[in-house]
Amino acid sequence: MKSFLCRAFGLYPGEDKNVWRFVLLALLAAFGSSIAEILSISLFVEKVGPASLPFAFMITACILIGASALFLYFLRRTAPSRILSKVLSIAAAAYPIFALILISCSPGNWFWYLLQIVTYSFVAALIASYWTFLDEYHDLQDAKRVYGIYNASFFVGYILSGSLINLTFDKIGPIPLFMLVGLLMVPAIYQIGSINRRIRPVEDDATEGLLVGGKKGVLHLLRLFVSSPYTIFLVSTSLLVQLMRTTTEVSCMETFG
Repeated sequence: MKSFLCRAFGLYPGEDKNVWRFVLLALLAAFGSSIAEILSISLFVEKVGPASLPFAFMITACILIGASALFLYFLRRTAPSRILSKVLSIAAAAYPIFALILISCSPGNWFWYLLQIVTYSFVAALIASYWTFLDEYHDLQDAKRVYGIYNASFFVGYILSGSLINLTFDKIGPIPLFMLVGLLMVPAIYQIGSINRRIRPVEDDATEGLLVGGKKGVLHLLRLFVSSPYTIFLVSTSLLVQLMRTTTEVSCMETFG
């Protein structure tokens, strides 16, 4: 069975254990972040109303601009594994705190805005740092074979979170689910440490030359961006997809509201 699965997924002999470690990390991260994302927007629509979603998205977008700048700053000065660990650690502390606030009082609209903004920022930071972390351990040829598996693992995490919320939300409410989000981050952080101990990073001279500190700073990165038609096309497509997603989500939530 193991040999069949390795051939089906295009894995080399002995590679399955390392791939499983990254798959487990993706499952844990996607499972927890998706629970948080579904609950945050659902509770926002219920408590505040869908008409306020565009304003919340605007605040989130402004925060993400600053977060992206910080991400690039730290990426030039520390390992991607540490960045990902910090993102998961913040989530592991934040969501139990959110649950305790819900236990102790009935918060006002400020809480639901905060929950929505923090969750969307967390999901964006998680996706960016996870794929950067993957690049540290895979060369281009490996990525062509196994990145589809990791992407599918994220979707499995989304399926698990949606199923869990559908089956349990009416019975237990949001508080245990927020606690579960924080709990899921703990083994994910442990998994990062396990990967660091057991798998050797791949040397990447091109990435090293681009990201290490020095005179070539932000302006150099901007020049590289402007001079690359592929990068401009990729970013433009990403912006278009995000605009479609946000517009569709607001319209959908207005119907639910």
